[in-house]
Amino acid sequence: MHVGEHLAGGPGVAIPRAEVQIVVRLGPALPDGLDVHVMGAREHVHRKWLQGGLRTVAARVSLGTARDLLGCSPAEVVGEVVTLDELWGPVAARSLRGRLQEAGALHRVSAVLDEAVRGRLD
Repeated sequence: MHVGEHLAGGPGVAIPRAEVQIVVRLGPALPDGLDVHVMGAREHVHRKWLQGGLRTVAARVSLGTARDLLGCSPAEVVGEVVTLDELWGPVAARSLRGRLQEAGALHRVSAVLDEAVRGRLD
């Protein structure tokens, strides 16, 4: 798990990685205070502006196990950012978002995300 806090906005860079990430963003500017999305493997550097006041937790998953986690081939999301609803369905995604909202502290959010990922891979 990767945990981060972006207290001040600023430039960010996503480095190419041969992995899929499930990213949880938490912050008052987001609808319901959080969102969850999947970042497919990156082939190129991606630069973006990071919004200040966000906390993030990311689960990094190898391409070899990503199919079980996503429910589709990891090739289908290469270079894409996709909502979790699109891959897990709205019911499963809503359930995870509810547990993440209840978790509160980042270390508990990380534990909830880890449990969800492991549950899909078992």
